[in-house]
Amino acid sequence: MRKPLLLLVFSLLLSACEQPEAEVKALVADSAEQRIWAFIHFNVPSESGMDSYYYYGRIAQPLYRLIKNNRAQRGFITLEEVRYWGNDDKIHAYADRENTGEMVFRIEDIKQIELIANPPQVGLGYEQYREAKPQTPSPSEAAPPASEAPAAPGRFPAKAS
Repeated sequence: MRKPLLLLVFSLLLSACEQPEAEVKALVADSAEQRIWAFIHFNVPSESGMDSYYYYGRIAQPLYRLIKNNRAQRGFITLEEVRYWGNDDKIHAYADRENTGEMVFRIEDIKQIELIANPPQVGLGYEQYREAKPQTPSPSEAAPPASEAPAAPGRFPAKAS
């Protein structure tokens, strides 16, 4: 009962926007239960120019499909169980005493989204990707074997030689 009421309130609030349909479509898709793991690069405008953020997180699969098919250019995207690369080349959880591990960004700020087969393991580094075996993704989301997949720029921190 609470979700439909919130959706109705947000729909009414967004009716003053230039393209309320796009924002409502993204809002409804983002509220879906089915979540998938992704690596997302955001470029967020700031007072000093542009700030880049790189996060792993669980996102709503219907919203991912809308963004992928260029049918959602406006609205918000929620990342759950957010993780990031630390300066020690290890994965860290965003959740702590202060943060819940959930973040919301504008869809317009997305630079790149990459689906990932396995959740990044907190406390591990590169080794988890050298030996990782996919957790049976659906056929439409299956990634090519690591030997065939090109290296993703920005996904891993620069490695010292």
